[in-house]
Amino acid sequence: MSIPLHNLARKLSGAAWWMNGLRSYDPHARRTRLRGPQTVQIQTIDRCNATCTMCPYSSAGKTSSANVMDDGLYRRILNELRLAGTVKTFLLMLQNEPLLDRGFADRVKLARESLGRSVRVCTVTNGAPLTPTVIDTLAASEVDNVSVSIDAVSEDTFNKIRHGLNFRRVMENTLSLLQRLGPGRVSVKFLRQRENEGEEKAFAGYWGRRGVRVIFTEPTNRAGSLESYQRIRKRRPDSWKRLVYPTLNRLFPACPLPFSSMCVLWDGRVITCCNDWGPRDTVGDLSTQTLEQVWDGERINHHRHLLWTRRAKESLVCSDCSLSERFWKI
Repeated sequence: MSIPLHNLARKLSGAAWWMNGLRSYDPHARRTRLRGPQTVQIQTIDRCNATCTMCPYSSAGKTSSANVMDDGLYRRILNELRLAGTVKTFLLMLQNEPLLDRGFADRVKLARESLGRSVRVCTVTNGAPLTPTVIDTLAASEVDNVSVSIDAVSEDTFNKIRHGLNFRRVMENTLSLLQRLGPGRVSVKFLRQRENEGEEKAFAGYWGRRGVRVIFTEPTNRAGSLESYQRIRKRRPDSWKRLVYPTLNRLFPACPLPFSSMCVLWDGRVITCCNDWGPRDTVGDLSTQTLEQVWDGERINHHRHLLWTRRAKESLVCSDCSLSERFWKI
């Protein structure tokens, strides 16, 4: 399957940011030379409305009220990111369904005003909350991209993967979103797994004909938190590993995520990366610390150094992560 030029450009740009994060690390000083993250993922609400097979936990059964990020904390984080001047992508989504936050569109507007036009402000949704009213507020918020995770082209496959969601409603919502925002601001995601094997071509064709960017991704075991990982993942042949892994090892001598990105939970706690669903460890707290103190702090630099020296097994977060197998040899 050929890759459209604009999609290839985005992939190369993302890879360049990751490599820049790795190149900026000083192993002798055991710290990064970057003043701040290039990508930020932020969780403004700690809830989801689905129980998907690739998700370590579901908040659907929680009886307590949803936890929502304080507006003052959110504004303070944005201000510090603006001053750092390193952010390229601001992603309003982290281990949640972000559109459950009633103030979501206002948060997008604040991010746009604070960070400026040079920063891409994006989100990822399962598509269920995309009512006409929500779509209108998203259009007015000037969000750069809304990515809808669908993972299937047939209703039967969708129902096996995305429990608690309605396939037809999600498809109708996504088409309405596309009509309102235009193909340049909408993308769709397909997480390759055993249940949807063989649907990639049809999925790409359906959305490609509508001008929508299609993003194919691979599942991870969420740093050891996803019990269903071995059941859902597609098996890669040994020949594929022998050919692909060496190339990845040369491009990325360590997992690039902690070197280039920052992931912030609703209460300001910062986790090592988006895969730490426990979380097993937190590397700082933006409700009590500055961005600089967390980004260049002892705790995150500890994990970075273990990854850089290929000692991921000694990291509380990375020891069981499937990315250690995929991207570099331990």
